[in-house]
Amino acid sequence: MQVEKKRTTNVPIGDEMPYIDEIKARGLIEQLRDRSDSRRRNAAIELGELKARDAINPLAKALKDRDWVVRCAAAWALGEIGGDEAAKALQRVYKPYDKSKGGLSEEFYVSTIVGHSLKKARGGIGINLDEMDNKKRTFMESLFNDRFPSLSGPHPEVISDRLSKLQKVVNELDTELGDAFIGISLGGGYAKGYAVDESDLDMGLFVDKMKDRDVVDKIKDRLWNAGIRFDFALGVFDLASGINSFDIINASIFDSEVLGNPQKIRKAQVKMLENLENYPVRETIWTESRLSRANALITLSNLSRMGLSPDETEEVKARRLIKFALPSFEEMRRIYLGHR
Repeated sequence: MQVEKKRTTNVPIGDEMPYIDEIKARGLIEQLRDRSDSRRRNAAIELGELKARDAINPLAKALKDRDWVVRCAAAWALGEIGGDEAAKALQRVYKPYDKSKGGLSEEFYVSTIVGHSLKKARGGIGINLDEMDNKKRTFMESLFNDRFPSLSGPHPEVISDRLSKLQKVVNELDTELGDAFIGISLGGGYAKGYAVDESDLDMGLFVDKMKDRDVVDKIKDRLWNAGIRFDFALGVFDLASGINSFDIINASIFDSEVLGNPQKIRKAQVKMLENLENYPVRETIWTESRLSRANALITLSNLSRMGLSPDETEEVKARRLIKFALPSFEEMRRIYLGHR
């Protein structure tokens, strides 16, 4: 006997999706006030994807959020929603970046994304994946896949003979070297989501208390003999050496594919942040690390070969930055160190 499921609302069938989206939008608007930077950022992104017009005023307030990535996400969302009201909110905060200042800064990213979003809100640009050919659409979609397990979601699977060989070598090194070996991170195209089997492997080697340089050279030889051709240099980062310029963050142990024992990797991440906490200028160091990682996220060599227009390129960069940028140091302390 079939049991007819009772409807839980009096909303007509054809109107259920808008109704569900409206309910979801209300929750996301509330989430814009969450203490977590990541949750506020995610709420802004989802409101933009929903094109929730009721969120224009809350998103306008989020343009002044204490975290610059959240401000960028709010600007992007207003651009997606579009219209005069959204454009006015963006115009109120838009300040063209003074190029004479040079270098990359929070101000640079916010200004760039607000300007790009203002143009979108006025109907000047847009990306329609449905109008692209299959190759270009697949490439574009891969650039926005959820990544970074500890921050945003699961990695997309990359099937590669070389990665299988690398995983085997990593497992062997983990057994042979014990606690001294932490893992190997993958950067470049693998970290950015568009690698193919012919792509160079940009890798970082993470070790702890491995003072014997011969051991590091042996690891490199092991990789080479296994047929794993890495980039011109394999970065080596020893946790025991302390945090100087905090290059370890730039090596992406927090936001790239890291092969190794998950427990040891997590322990290493915690140790890095604990060490950083001892520095009076830790916020400045972390800010520089966030900016460096943000620049790496939007530096995509394949964009020009895919025939993207300047506006499409700016959209790709904006979406990747707001989705994948590292959280603030306060947020990282909560994620990894349990601070409240």
